[in-house]
Order: sequence, then C-alpha cells, then structure tokens
Amino acid sequence: EGAPWTEPAEIEVLTAALQRTPLGDGHEQYARIREKAQVSKTIDDIFSSAAEWGIEVLVFPPLGINGAPQGCYHPPADAGQLLRHAAAAGGDLQVYVAKQQLGPLIGWASFADAVANGRAALKREAPVPLHLSPYYNCYLGKQKPPDFFKFTLRPSL
Repeated sequence: EGAPWTEPAEIEVLTAALQRTPLGDGHEQYARIREKAQVSKTIDDIFSSAAEWGIEVLVFPPLGINGAPQGCYHPPADAGQLLRHAAAAGGDLQVYVAKQQLGPLIGWASFADAVANGRAALKREAPVPLHLSPYYNCYLGKQKPPDFFKFTLRPSL
C-alpha cells in the first residue's frame, strides 16, 4: 500500500557492462579509439533504451571512477565528456550522477567537471624542432650517431 499521500513510482533498473580497465594516457583520455567507441556505444544504448521505455530520469554512477574495490578505472575526463554528449543528445531526460560514497574518489573532480562543463582543451606541447634533435646531422650524413653511453649520472649530494 505504501504511504497514502504519495503517488507510487515505477522504477526501472538498467544494467550495462563496461570494460574493467581500458588503456588511458597521461591526459585522462582513452588511448585506444576502439575502447572509447565501445564505452560511447554502451552509454548511447542506455539512453536509447530509456527513451524507448519512456523513462524520465536516469541516475548514473561515476563511470569507472575510483577503481577500487571493483578494479574498474576509466579515464575520468573522457568518460565524463562521453556522458555529457549522450545526455545533451538524449532529449528530455533528466540525468544525474550519484557519487555512491562519501569518501574521496580518485578522478571525481575531473569527471564531475567534464560532465557539468565539458572537458577542458588539452594542452599540447610543440614538437622539438628537427634541427635540435641529436640525430639531425646523422640523417644528413654529416656525423655518426651520438654515443649516449658515454654519459654517466652522478649521485646528487
């Protein structure tokens, strides 16, 4: 019967599987395009199923954030950006991300920022100019390749 002053709510639970630990790089993004595409397709499938069943509100856990105890870790900024794009294309659905625990989560700040505001642009370093490379004159045939074994590291005092 429940509480007579509230309307009963229908709850649908959607379950989807993600790869446990896809390869990431130093910029909090997926290193392999196929793995990122697989996560994107899974998220899109969740949104399309929700639209098909008439679901109005979706609540997501942080996708692969924190790693422990399940051993699942996805690049936080990229996973947040994928969820943001799917939510923007999802139509009239309300989307929430529930943190699931009160303690600190590894990657939560960049994930939450990517979901709320979009991913910040990557800072790319310019490549080393070719003429500064130690191999430049070797390619031109002017000298032999450098011998890096003659350098020794001195212990710091």
